Amino acid sequence: MVSIGDLLTQQELTSLLEIQYHAMKSTTETELKGLLLRIGRLVPAEYIVTCLGRTDPNGKFQDFVRLINCSYPSSWIDRYVKENYAQIDPVLQTNFGNFKTQIWSETSRQASGAQKVFLDEAQGCGLSDGITVGMASLRHSTGSLFSFSGPQISENIRHALLLEYLVPHLHMVLTRTCFPPKSREAPFLTKREKEVLQWIKEGKTNWEIGQILGISERTSKFHVQNIASKFDASNRSHVVALAMDLELIEP
Repeated sequence: MVSIGDLLTQQELTSLLEIQYHAMKSTTETELKGLLLRIGRLVPAEYIVTCLGRTDPNGKFQDFVRLINCSYPSSWIDRYVKENYAQIDPVLQTNFGNFKTQIWSETSRQASGAQKVFLDEAQGCGLSDGITVGMASLRHSTGSLFSFSGPQISENIRHALLLEYLVPHLHMVLTRTCFPPKSREAPFLTKREKEVLQWIKEGKTNWEIGQILGISERTSKFHVQNIASKFDASNRSHVVALAMDLELIEP
């Protein structure tokens, strides 16, 4: 399996670590925009936008909690909001439908009717090629979206891998910006859960953690699920990002 470390230069890896570090400390919209612009230089992306959206019990997008324009054409954002394009935008709808890394060209092939008209308008504003990532936040019944657009951005696999790697950190900053934490109390973890957390950080699978700790794969999976639940995390990367933010593990 190809890892992000195999595809980046040493300088890019250093920038990636710096972005992670600053994400742990960022608490404002201005700081979030700074992080996104820095990532935009790595990808590279000309246009960047993010939002936190409210979802219904079935996970379907309802409305914006906050829409933050980093570098999209302001005229397009104004039209998008005025015309309520969120209801027909196939990229947004797909993001909130599965929260998987999304290549725009793949989504556009499935579009029809009003969606095609919308995509034609977006392309007229220079928004033709892009990558979107996002993550669900069960505690607040919300989800995040981060869209990066630029010429031929989707042609190199490293761009999608890089954004997928960073999305837990960006999601954390966006959520913190919209819902400032009342406290920074860390969840209680048992001694075994702390051990499992360290190996999650190292990228070990449930089976590998079981072999290292002398427990069954099923027990290892149980501990991982418990840890994710205590952190209200969507996946392993999200667990690690939150644990780093609370200084439970070292970056």
